[in-house]
Amino acid sequence: CGVEKRQIVAGLRKNYSPGDLIGKNVCFVANLKQVKLRGVLSEGMILAADDTKNVSVLFAPKSAPGDNVMVDGLNSKPVKVMEFKEFEKINFFVTKRKTVAYKGKELKTDKELIVIKNICADAKVC
Repeated sequence: CGVEKRQIVAGLRKNYSPGDLIGKNVCFVANLKQVKLRGVLSEGMILAADDTKNVSVLFAPKSAPGDNVMVDGLNSKPVKVMEFKEFEKINFFVTKRKTVAYKGKELKTDKELIVIKNICADAKVC
């Protein structure tokens, strides 16, 4: 946990430069089935919110690499490997408090709530 390097292919070029993300604690889905995107192997998916005007990656600045992101109060074991179609069924959204939630329960690590700026409430997170 935290020391494994992964290659993630994401469509964020319009919104972020590599320098905006490299070395930052970014929330991503690590248990997605690996796929080739644009001919390059992607070993996960960066989580970002999109309100049709802005896109914002989910950062966890107070957390350490490898810290688990979980839904507060939800005691479930993560699936070992998940197909993207399964992940799409999970409805994460931005709350009025600018946190990210699933079924009204907020996303967090052991050190912090996942908070997002510059995105409208009810925006979808994927």
